[in-house]
Amino acid sequence: MTEAWVALGKDAILRSDWRTLEDISNQLKKYSPNSVDAYLFHATARMNQGDAPSAETDLKYLLVQAPNNALPYLKLGQLRVAQKRWNDAEVFFKQALDRDPNSTEAITGLAEVDLAKNKPDDAARLVQAQIDHNPNSPALFLVQGQIFLRTQKTDLAVAAFSRSLELDPKNLSALVFLAHTHAGLGKTDEAIEGYKRAIELAPQDVGLYVTLGSLYEKNGNWQLARDTYQKGLAIQPDNPLASNNLAYVLLEHGGDVNVALTLAQTARKGLPNLPNAADTLGWAYYHTGAYSAAAPLFEEAIKAQPDRQAYHLHLGLTYQKLRDTSRAKAELQKAISIDAKSPIADQARQAISEITAS
Repeated sequence: MTEAWVALGKDAILRSDWRTLEDISNQLKKYSPNSVDAYLFHATARMNQGDAPSAETDLKYLLVQAPNNALPYLKLGQLRVAQKRWNDAEVFFKQALDRDPNSTEAITGLAEVDLAKNKPDDAARLVQAQIDHNPNSPALFLVQGQIFLRTQKTDLAVAAFSRSLELDPKNLSALVFLAHTHAGLGKTDEAIEGYKRAIELAPQDVGLYVTLGSLYEKNGNWQLARDTYQKGLAIQPDNPLASNNLAYVLLEHGGDVNVALTLAQTARKGLPNLPNAADTLGWAYYHTGAYSAAAPLFEEAIKAQPDRQAYHLHLGLTYQKLRDTSRAKAELQKAISIDAKSPIADQARQAISEITAS
């Protein structure tokens, strides 16, 4: 049942489940020892688990067994990119393109090498030449948009992603990139509509719900943000980003503090090194009155990101509750100094007034 194993392998790749992919590749090697997919799967799994030598062994074996197949050359090029061996990567991508002139991944790899070598014009010319040869390829316009985005030519990126979608309205990557670009341009409403369309195409992608919820927050629509995070968590209950963001929305807008605390603990467990997760858990502890537990979390967050205004506000308020007035004032003053005209600065001034009055 080689086809069934291959289908399972492709599914594991879509889910970025590299351990399962490795198990599948081993089964394929066992039952179909000459399967190209078996070695490609194994190489992909090992590469994504940080084992470059094993990946290279698989791919070099395939070069001998299937010298006219573009995929081993493509994967070796991607491996060299990960190793920042740009010249070697370029050679492999060109060899892949020789065997499959329509390989968008090889073209993308060559463009990435040009960008790494600080040759953005070469990357743009390469892709434009391919588009001139194949003007109805949504994949090529997607690559072109990514190049424009990385070189901060956002208007051109929007045009390229839009053209990709005209050619293929169900191109999820183009849709997400276009929405992401709109968000970066401050066009939040357009970005929201884009992510809503993306969710229609990929309703099980929790990351899309997290990003959409964040955009609702940016627009001040806390109820829709809450509902969107909850939909994401219905798909993956332990998703740390959705848990973190929902916890913060609940804490800021009158939600159940105990539910927020549980969510914040889930986020912290899944993202132990993320300052935002430390801050959210600290804020949950603050709202439950556990000020001594909250303070070290805010201190950790500030150490990692000293210019985040909210972190200083939270720590200052916590020191205030702990009756450590000198440190409370210092943190609150720091919050004000970061952005004196923000609502957070107003909260800090109010807290300082309360400390002075008391």
